[in-house]
Amino acid sequence: MKRSPSLFALLLMVALSGCAFSVTEGSLSIRIGPGIIEEFEPRKGEGASYYVGEEVSFIFRSRLSGYVTLASRNPDGRVETFARNLFVPAGRTVVLDGRSVDRRFVADRPTGRHEILATFGEEPAPSSRLSLQGVYSEERWRTAVRSEYRSPGRTDRATTVLYVR
Repeated sequence: MKRSPSLFALLLMVALSGCAFSVTEGSLSIRIGPGIIEEFEPRKGEGASYYVGEEVSFIFRSRLSGYVTLASRNPDGRVETFARNLFVPAGRTVVLDGRSVDRRFVADRPTGRHEILATFGEEPAPSSRLSLQGVYSEERWRTAVRSEYRSPGRTDRATTVLYVR
């Protein structure tokens, strides 16, 4: 029986329709099933530039209500968790700017590429589980992004990039 390329393409599209894709620095990540995090990026857009001292905020939307924790990795490899357990409602686009925890997120030195990690959990995660601190190599950061956040219920994570001048 001869198989049509268009039939194969249709079956492939159906099979991948429930997948979430992300591309980071030339690598493709495929997650089976829809992601919980639907949108996460700086308010000025992915890869936006900020001056030292400028306020930074993030656009965030998820399919479920839950809690978000934010961590950053600066150009020197230093990693810091800078916001824990920010509540986000399901299906609504929200601005994460630190005001809900009486803080402001401000661009700081060193200048260059900063990668921001958002971890989502249906339940608040204990502070002891959110311990991204210190200097991380690229490989160690990727491993931490994949495994650091474990919480009861469903979890998800997403990364975005911004630049500090």
